[in-house]
Amino acid sequence: MPLWCLRVIAISQARRLSARLLPRRAAPRSESVAAARVAPAALTPVGPLLASAAVMLAGILMRIPSFGYRGEPTWDSYSYYAVRASLGAYSGIAKLYFRDHMWLHHLPYLRYPLEYPVGTGLFAWLAALPGGGITAYLAISACGLAVCGLVVIGALGRLPGARPWVLALAPGLALYVVQNWDLLSLAALAVALVLFHRRRDGWGAVVLALATWTKLFPILALPVVLLARTLEAPTAPARLRKAASILIPFTLASIAINGPFALREDAHGGLTIIRGWLYFFTFNTHRPLQPTNVWTLLFPHGLPLAEINRLVALTTVAGIALALATLAWASRRGTRPQTLILPATLACLSWFLLANKVYSPEYGIWAIALLAAAGAPLALAGAFAAADLAFFLSVFTMLAQQGSERSWLMHQAVVPANALLEGLLLASFAWALTAMLRPARWRPRLPRS
Repeated sequence: MPLWCLRVIAISQARRLSARLLPRRAAPRSESVAAARVAPAALTPVGPLLASAAVMLAGILMRIPSFGYRGEPTWDSYSYYAVRASLGAYSGIAKLYFRDHMWLHHLPYLRYPLEYPVGTGLFAWLAALPGGGITAYLAISACGLAVCGLVVIGALGRLPGARPWVLALAPGLALYVVQNWDLLSLAALAVALVLFHRRRDGWGAVVLALATWTKLFPILALPVVLLARTLEAPTAPARLRKAASILIPFTLASIAINGPFALREDAHGGLTIIRGWLYFFTFNTHRPLQPTNVWTLLFPHGLPLAEINRLVALTTVAGIALALATLAWASRRGTRPQTLILPATLACLSWFLLANKVYSPEYGIWAIALLAAAGAPLALAGAFAAADLAFFLSVFTMLAQQGSERSWLMHQAVVPANALLEGLLLASFAWALTAMLRPARWRPRLPRS
C-alpha cells in the first residue's frame, strides 16, 4: 500500500478518535440565549392560548347582565342599568346597539354617521344581521372578538422575544374583550407585525391597512416599518423600491376598504365625500377634552378646544419623531433595523396614548399587547396591567354612583389611577427608546437571513 494512503487513513482515524474523546465546544452564552428565545417563535404557544381563552371567557361572563337586559331599548336606559347591575357588566358594544337601533340593519356611514372607522362599523353591522336582540348580538360579537384575542396571542408566539403570557394573563384581556372592538384591530396589527417580521411586506401592508381602518392606532406602525426598510437599503433607488412595496399596497387596500363608504357620485357626475364616513374625523376633531388624560392633570381648569388640539398635535408629532430618530440612530450604530420595529412601535403607541386628549379604559389593552410584543420587562408590563385594573375599577365604581359620592371618587380614585397610568405610559416610552439604543440588554438580535 502506498505511503500516502497510510497517512490518509491514520489522519482519518485520529480525527474520529478525537471527536469521540474530546468534548464539543459549547456555544457562547449570548448565542445560546438568543437561540432559546428565538426558536420558540416558530411555534404557537399552547399554554398562553388556553390561558387567554379562560381569561376572555371570564370577561364575557362578567357581561351576563348585559346579555339579559330587557329594559327600554335606549342607550341611556341601558347604560344606567349596566353600570349599576354589577362591576364590569357594562359594554360599549351593547350601548351602540341601542343608540343606533342596530336591529333595523341600517348600513353605517351610508344611512347614519358613525364615530368609528369602517372596519368596526361593518363588524358591528354584520353582528346585528342575524337578529335575536341584544343577547344574540352580544354573543356573536363576543365570539368574534374572542377569536381575535386568540389570534393576537398566536401572533405574539411568532415574534422573537415576545412574552405572550403577559397578555394572556392580563386582567385587561377579560375587562375589554367585549368592552369595545379593540381586539378586532389589535388582531390585524399583530398579524401585520408577524408578516413584516417574515419580510412579507406587501401582505403586511394590506393587513396593516385593515387594522388601521378598524381603529386608527395601528397607523403608527407604518412610519416605523417604512423607516426600518429604507434604512436597510444601500442606495436611493433601493430605498424608493422598499418604500413603494409598502406604501402602494397600503394605499390600495385603504381605498378598497373605505371607497364604497367614503365617496359617491354627485348631481354633476363628480365625486363627493359622504358625511357619514367623514364623521369619524370631525367627531374626533371636535371632541372636547376628557377628564382622564395627561392634559387634565396638567391643566385642571381646562383649555380651549383649538388650543388643546394644537398641543396634542405638536406633542404627538414630537414624540413620534423622537422614536423614529432613535430608530435611525440605533441603526447607524450597527443594530439591524428589523430588530427595532417592535420597540419603536411600542414607543409610538405609548406616546400617542399619553399625548391624546382622550384616554378610555379599553386603550390599556393596546399598551399591554405592545409591551408583550416588544418583550418589555415583566416588572413594567405587570405594573401597567395592575394600574390598568385599578383605573378600570375606579372608573366604573365612580359611574355607578351619583352626586357627591361620584365627585369624591372622581378626585380621590379615578384621577390618581389615571395619573399612575400616564406615568407608566411615559415609562413604557422611555423603556422602548432604551431598548432600541441598547438591544443586547433586553432582547436578542435576530439571526441574519
